[in-house]
Amino acid sequence: MGAAHGLAAALGGMLDAPHGVITAQLAPYVMAENILAARDAGRISLLNRYRQLACILTGRHNAEPSDGIIWVQRILKRLEIPSLCEYGLCDSAFEQVAKQAMKSSSIKGNALPLSEERLISILDRMCHQVAVSDFLVME
Repeated sequence: MGAAHGLAAALGGMLDAPHGVITAQLAPYVMAENILAARDAGRISLLNRYRQLACILTGRHNAEPSDGIIWVQRILKRLEIPSLCEYGLCDSAFEQVAKQAMKSSSIKGNALPLSEERLISILDRMCHQVAVSDFLVME
């Protein structure tokens, strides 16, 4: 969750939204980006950790990493956690947010390094409300 906290710290100065709301809404998108980055890097151990997390969250022994992400998104919806779009996310300068996030100590704690481009992609997908399951399948 390092990237979620790094982005949340950068967005916190731009959006009038609670840190917890920002971090919660970033979580499934960061999880998905971490999975894509792990696939690209051949990090099977990280993919297995996401698979284990999905099994725990869903209670299904055959869950895939994307199932865990979908579970998180459903919980956010059930808890009625507001969308970051309601706080002006789409009016933010994503490049500036990504640059600021890269300076955060939290980002260094992410499961694997994410580039500024990947951070921008997370924000862009959130802004356009792209279903995480859609872009995991597309990639």
